[in-house]
Amino acid sequence: MLLVAVLALSSCHVEIHDDPYDPTHHLCSYVWHDSWREDRYTDGHQELRFFPDGTGIDDLWFEDEWGDVFQSSSVRFYWSWRGSTIRMEYPDGASSFFDNVRLDHNWLEGYLNDTWVDFEGY
Repeated sequence: MLLVAVLALSSCHVEIHDDPYDPTHHLCSYVWHDSWREDRYTDGHQELRFFPDGTGIDDLWFEDEWGDVFQSSSVRFYWSWRGSTIRMEYPDGASSFFDNVRLDHNWLEGYLNDTWVDFEGY
């Protein structure tokens, strides 16, 4: 008999799961961070959090050359798997598609809205 116990707390980290290679379990086990150089004076950062109930949080912020944040947003979304694609639906009706998703240890990579990205999990 297969027994799966889930603790009803607000984070994926507390899910007790019998298959550590399940992609949803792996996806929900990390906060996924990406950073990039937007221009000579600006660094961009994005963090994605996925929860097993099909919800998530998308945090985006920009820092100037001194590390001061001058623009930020935090948006909740609904997500679902479509093969190797994650579809994210936002409250304003917009959708994002994370295509050709690859999960490997603490790396999440693929095409997010047609742009190659690689997130590191922590």
